[in-house]
Amino acid sequence: MAKRGQSSLAHVFYQIALSSLRCNPTLRECYKEKLAQGKPRKIAVVAVARKLVRLAYSMLKNGQPYTDSQRAKVLSSSLSKENGL
Repeated sequence: MAKRGQSSLAHVFYQIALSSLRCNPTLRECYKEKLAQGKPRKIAVVAVARKLVRLAYSMLKNGQPYTDSQRAKVLSSSLSKENGL
C-alpha cells in the first residue's frame, strides 16, 4: 500500500487483513508464502491487505459479489506474479 491516499482507509484494510488471516485459508496461504520468503510479519500482512484492495476494486468495477471462485484468482495471481508470469 502506498503512502498517499487516505490513511484511515489503509488502516481499515490492514485490520480486515488481520481478521481474514484467521478466516480465509487462501489469504492465510499467501501470508505464509510471504513469511517463507523471509518477509517480516507486518510486510506480509500489508501484502494481504493489498490483495484485499485489489479484490474489492475488482468487485466494484465488475459489479459482482464475492464468490469462492475469486479465492482461486487471488491465489493464482499472487503465484504468477512471484514466478514472473
